[in-house]
Amino acid sequence: MAGVALVLGLTLAACGESNTPDSYEAIVEKNFLEACTNRSYTLTDDTLAGTDATLSPDVTGGSDEQCRCQYQVFVDMVPYNSDDASQSGYEGPTFSELDNALGSNDDPAAEFDQLPDDVQDALGSCALPDRPTGDTSADDESTTTTEG
Repeated sequence: MAGVALVLGLTLAACGESNTPDSYEAIVEKNFLEACTNRSYTLTDDTLAGTDATLSPDVTGGSDEQCRCQYQVFVDMVPYNSDDASQSGYEGPTFSELDNALGSNDDPAAEFDQLPDDVQDALGSCALPDRPTGDTSADDESTTTTEG
Protein backbone atom coordinates (compact mmCIF):
# COMPACT_ATOMS: atom_id res chain seq x y z
CA MET A 1 0.00 0.00 0.00
CA ALA A 2 2.96 2.34 0.41
CA GLY A 3 3.31 2.60 -3.36
CA VAL A 4 -0.35 3.52 -3.69
CA ALA A 5 0.05 6.18 -0.99
CA LEU A 6 3.09 7.60 -2.78
CA VAL A 7 1.25 7.81 -6.10
CA LEU A 8 -1.73 9.31 -4.28
CA GLY A 9 0.51 11.91 -2.65
CA LEU A 10 2.17 12.91 -5.90
CA THR A 11 -1.12 13.01 -7.70
CA LEU A 12 -3.38 14.97 -5.42
CA ALA A 13 -0.71 17.52 -4.62
CA ALA A 14 -0.59 18.42 -8.32
CA CYS A 15 -4.15 19.70 -8.20
CA GLY A 16 -3.54 22.33 -5.54
CA GLU A 17 -3.73 25.45 -7.67
CA SER A 18 -5.53 28.67 -6.78
CA ASN A 19 -7.95 28.05 -9.65
CA THR A 20 -8.86 24.54 -8.48
CA PRO A 21 -11.97 23.14 -10.19
CA ASP A 22 -15.00 22.40 -8.04
CA SER A 23 -15.87 18.99 -9.51
CA TYR A 24 -14.31 16.03 -11.26
CA GLU A 25 -13.78 17.30 -14.79
CA ALA A 26 -11.32 16.86 -17.64
CA ILE A 27 -8.67 19.22 -16.24
CA VAL A 28 -8.76 17.40 -12.88
CA GLU A 29 -8.24 14.08 -14.65
CA LYS A 30 -5.38 15.58 -16.70
CA ASN A 31 -3.65 16.91 -13.57
CA PHE A 32 -4.17 13.60 -11.78
CA LEU A 33 -2.78 11.52 -14.66
CA GLU A 34 0.19 13.81 -15.20
CA ALA A 35 1.21 13.67 -11.56
CA CYS A 36 0.51 9.96 -11.23
CA THR A 37 2.33 8.84 -14.39
CA ASN A 38 4.94 11.62 -14.44
CA ARG A 39 4.08 12.16 -18.11
CA SER A 40 2.58 15.10 -19.89
CA TYR A 41 -0.95 14.75 -21.34
CA THR A 42 -2.71 16.86 -23.92
CA LEU A 43 -6.36 17.76 -23.50
CA THR A 44 -8.29 18.56 -26.66
CA ASP A 45 -12.10 18.60 -26.79
CA ASP A 46 -12.29 16.46 -23.61
CA THR A 47 -9.91 13.88 -25.09
CA LEU A 48 -6.78 13.13 -23.06
CA ALA A 49 -3.72 11.75 -24.80
CA GLY A 50 -0.47 10.77 -23.10
CA THR A 51 2.79 12.02 -24.53
CA ASP A 52 6.36 10.79 -24.16
CA ALA A 53 7.37 13.94 -22.27
CA THR A 54 8.46 13.24 -18.70
CA LEU A 55 7.60 15.90 -16.11
CA SER A 56 10.30 15.17 -13.51
CA PRO A 57 13.43 13.30 -14.62
CA ASP A 58 14.08 11.62 -11.25
CA VAL A 59 10.51 10.41 -10.59
CA THR A 60 9.06 7.07 -11.65
CA GLY A 61 5.31 7.30 -12.03
CA GLY A 62 2.63 4.67 -12.22
CA SER A 63 1.41 3.17 -15.46
CA ASP A 64 -1.33 4.91 -17.42
CA GLU A 65 -3.66 1.99 -16.68
CA GLN A 66 -2.94 2.05 -12.94
CA CYS A 67 -3.41 5.81 -12.70
CA ARG A 68 -6.64 5.84 -14.73
CA CYS A 69 -7.93 3.09 -12.44
CA GLN A 70 -7.08 5.13 -9.34
CA TYR A 71 -8.69 8.24 -10.79
CA GLN A 72 -11.87 6.27 -11.49
CA VAL A 73 -11.89 5.01 -7.88
CA PHE A 74 -11.95 8.61 -6.70
CA VAL A 75 -14.70 9.56 -9.16
CA ASP A 76 -16.82 6.54 -8.21
CA MET A 77 -16.22 6.45 -4.45
CA VAL A 78 -15.00 9.80 -3.08
CA PRO A 79 -16.96 13.07 -3.24
CA TYR A 80 -15.00 15.82 -4.96
CA ASN A 81 -15.79 18.38 -2.25
CA SER A 82 -18.27 19.00 0.55
CA ASP A 83 -20.87 20.23 -1.97
CA ASP A 84 -20.74 16.92 -3.90
CA ALA A 85 -23.69 14.82 -2.79
CA SER A 86 -22.99 11.95 -5.20
CA GLN A 87 -21.65 9.63 -2.49
CA SER A 88 -24.34 9.63 0.20
CA GLY A 89 -23.16 8.04 3.43
CA TYR A 90 -19.49 8.55 2.62
CA GLU A 91 -17.41 9.10 5.73
CA GLY A 92 -13.92 10.27 4.93
CA PRO A 93 -12.01 13.15 3.40
CA THR A 94 -13.16 14.51 0.05
CA PHE A 95 -10.82 14.66 -2.92
CA SER A 96 -10.38 18.40 -2.34
CA GLU A 97 -9.66 17.91 1.36
CA LEU A 98 -7.02 15.31 0.54
CA ASP A 99 -5.54 17.60 -2.07
CA ASN A 100 -5.34 20.51 0.39
CA ALA A 101 -3.86 18.33 3.15
CA LEU A 102 -1.26 16.82 0.83
CA GLY A 103 -0.20 20.26 -0.30
CA SER A 104 0.93 21.00 3.25
CA ASN A 105 1.94 17.51 4.42
CA ASP A 106 5.03 15.51 3.55
CA ASP A 107 3.42 12.22 4.62
CA PRO A 108 1.04 10.97 1.91
CA ALA A 109 0.58 7.68 3.78
CA ALA A 110 -1.02 9.55 6.70
CA GLU A 111 -3.53 11.16 4.36
CA PHE A 112 -4.15 7.86 2.56
CA ASP A 113 -4.94 6.23 5.92
CA GLN A 114 -7.86 8.65 6.39
CA LEU A 115 -9.71 7.16 3.42
CA PRO A 116 -12.35 4.53 4.21
CA ASP A 117 -11.11 0.93 3.96
CA ASP A 118 -13.20 0.18 0.86
CA VAL A 119 -11.61 3.13 -0.98
CA GLN A 120 -8.11 2.08 0.12
CA ASP A 121 -8.82 -1.47 -1.06
CA ALA A 122 -10.10 -0.25 -4.43
CA LEU A 123 -7.05 1.98 -4.91
CA GLY A 124 -4.80 -0.92 -3.97
CA SER A 125 -6.50 -3.17 -6.50
CA CYS A 126 -5.34 -0.78 -9.23
CA ALA A 127 -1.76 -1.93 -8.74
CA LEU A 128 -0.63 -4.27 -11.48
CA PRO A 129 1.71 -6.88 -9.96
CA ASP A 130 2.76 -8.27 -13.34
CA ARG A 131 3.94 -4.89 -14.61
CA PRO A 132 6.59 -2.73 -12.92
CA THR A 133 5.56 0.74 -11.80
CA GLY A 134 6.55 3.30 -14.37
CA ASP A 135 6.32 0.93 -17.37
CA THR A 136 4.30 3.07 -19.76
CA SER A 137 5.45 1.45 -22.97
CA ALA A 138 1.96 0.20 -23.86
CA ASP A 139 0.08 3.27 -22.73
CA ASP A 140 0.07 5.54 -25.76
CA GLU A 141 -3.66 5.47 -26.33
CA SER A 142 -6.07 8.39 -26.11
CA THR A 143 -9.33 8.31 -24.24
CA THR A 144 -12.35 10.51 -24.07
CA THR A 145 -13.14 11.81 -20.61
CA THR A 146 -16.54 12.20 -19.09
CA GLU A 147 -17.35 14.59 -16.33
CA GLY A 148 -18.50 12.75 -13.24
